[in-house]
Amino acid sequence: MQAGQLALPGNELFAISAKANDSTSDQETLRLGVGLYLDQDENIVVSKPGILTQKGPQVFLVSSHQRRYIPNKGDNVIGIVTKRASETLRVDIGASEDATLSLLAFENATRRNKPDIKIGDLVFAKVITGHRFMDPELSCIDSHGKSQGLGAIGNGGFHIRVSLQLAKRLLSRDCSFLTQVGQTVRFEITIGVNGRVWVRGFNSHAAIELCRSIEEMEHTPDSDLETLATRTVDRICGF
Repeated sequence: MQAGQLALPGNELFAISAKANDSTSDQETLRLGVGLYLDQDENIVVSKPGILTQKGPQVFLVSSHQRRYIPNKGDNVIGIVTKRASETLRVDIGASEDATLSLLAFENATRRNKPDIKIGDLVFAKVITGHRFMDPELSCIDSHGKSQGLGAIGNGGFHIRVSLQLAKRLLSRDCSFLTQVGQTVRFEITIGVNGRVWVRGFNSHAAIELCRSIEEMEHTPDSDLETLATRTVDRICGF
């Protein structure tokens, strides 16, 4: 099986195994992403349906339009606060379990000066613990205590949900849609790899039209993104 082909659960990717075995580099450099695992016979097996994708010489995964997020350490995600305790928040990030976010894991936060975050607020945070047998843990600061763009998301704007594949596409350097729209229209956008997007435009109409176009991208090939960007600007500007 080659990259770009449809992969179904149970398929064995002998070609990838052979490539790893024939490589002059250490076999440990082979990295399997979402949708693939190594069985007892050291065959690479597909665990979910989708398109086999190669991200590098030894990096493979299965891309699909799934919306259930599996937390991975280092991911930047958008979450909705569902509970607040004296020291922690519970945050819905679209995973099977809510994540935990300490109220001290914000820039300049102290026990006497905690951020004023309420149930229903949106936060942009980094996954610092993502394990299948543990609840995910989030943080809004880096190792130096700086937010680096993380934290509570401001009031206003619109929050939409897209597939995980589209979220990664929007974050890709090869995706020019947002850049093209931004050359004419002012807007703010925050994208989480968990398939959540927050948009705020210079007015509500602009934000709504941009959200609409982002959802259209789900079924728009890269070759048509320039046309979609032009159509989006025309709708926002009333042409």
